[in-house]
Amino acid sequence: MTMKLNINIAKHSKLIARYLANEMSSAEHTEFEKRVNIDKENEQLIANMKKDWEQVGSLPQHQPNVNKAWNNLYNKLESEELITQAIKSSRFVWTKIAATIALLIIAGSLLFMSNFWSTKVVVESAGQDATLVHALPDGSI
Repeated sequence: MTMKLNINIAKHSKLIARYLANEMSSAEHTEFEKRVNIDKENEQLIANMKKDWEQVGSLPQHQPNVNKAWNNLYNKLESEELITQAIKSSRFVWTKIAATIALLIIAGSLLFMSNFWSTKVVVESAGQDATLVHALPDGSI
């Protein structure tokens, strides 16, 4: 079965790329070469692409300096006064401390007052059948 390879077809491009990158299994590799060798145009296409692939692989890869790029961006933003410095005001810090202290005092007072105003009723029986009647703060008996 002849297969006319066309690099404009995504499926063919992926197949050729897998072949050139040696990402095919040995069975796939053998089958692909059989199909390529059936057609002279396919052989020529693969030979040209293999040559291009090897040339591209030998080119040095550019490694960008990320830290330098970030520093350049920071310097530019800073020179244009687009970066504001966070200045902590001592007044703001003292306000937070005072608010915390006030909150603790209020919480402590509420806790103390709830214990102070609560009524404890102790009922002791002298051994006699007696009924205790006590009026509750809401007026119920």
